[in-house]
Formats: sequence, structure tokens, C-alpha cells
Amino acid sequence: MIARMLGDDWCVHSVKTGHGQQVLAVYSRLLVSAVDTHEGGGRKLMGVSLRDDKKRRFYIVAVHAPHPARGMPNTVANIRSAVSMMADRDETVRIIAGDFNYNFDPDGNGFGDATLYEEITAEVSDGTATIGETYLGHTRIDHVWALVDSPR
Repeated sequence: MIARMLGDDWCVHSVKTGHGQQVLAVYSRLLVSAVDTHEGGGRKLMGVSLRDDKKRRFYIVAVHAPHPARGMPNTVANIRSAVSMMADRDETVRIIAGDFNYNFDPDGNGFGDATLYEEITAEVSDGTATIGETYLGHTRIDHVWALVDSPR
């Protein structure tokens, strides 16, 4: 419905996460060359490969990780699966975005230690690090991670 409201040149790709009626969706005006899904921690992840009119290639992974109350190992497994999906791609711009249900506070005040944050930022940059806390519980659980390679 939102894609239709945006106009004829928008499309949406979606997948049910596997938790109730929750859905992951990616909206885009760019040409879609592939949509793939993976599972991690009992939830679906969706990757969308896009290309613009200048032949630049983008890959977006949509995430809604399981809530830690359902088991922290599932949350972490989902996050690691998202990073793996992105790392295995060769698009120039790769982005992971969504609700990670994990406080990656690099100061060590998150749900655990900073190990997972360090693991992820060894591969990608944290596009939301500078905005600070955004969640009622004084955390930041929604993130955008990005990797931009030099054009091939």
C-alpha cells in the first residue's frame, strides 16, 4: 500500500520474519536484480540487490532480530547472519538496516560486552554511532551498518 502511495516508480519487496505477522520490507525506485532470504536465530532476513541507471550496484539486508527475551543466542545468530549475507556480496555499496534488538553500546553498557560490536565494525561502519541513544530504555537498537568499496 505504501509503495502504491509513493507512485508508479516505487516497488516493494517483503518477507514474513517468521514471528507472527511481522514483515521485513525494502522500498526502492532502483532496478532490482535479485531478492534472497536467509534465516538466522529463527527469523528471516531479506537481501535485495539493486542497480541504478549508472550501473552502480547496491545490496541492502533488512533485519528484525528476535527480542533478547526470546534468547540472546537467537538475537546474536540473526545479527551474525545479516553481516554474513552482506560480507558475501560484491556490490559496491552494502547496507544492513533494521531493528537489531541489541544494544551495541561500544562503551560496554550494552547487553553484554563490546565483542559483537567490534566483530561487526571490523567488517562495516556503524552509520548510526553518532546519533546516540534513540530508544526509551536509553539504548539504540535500530541501526544502519554500511560498507562502501571503491568502484570496481
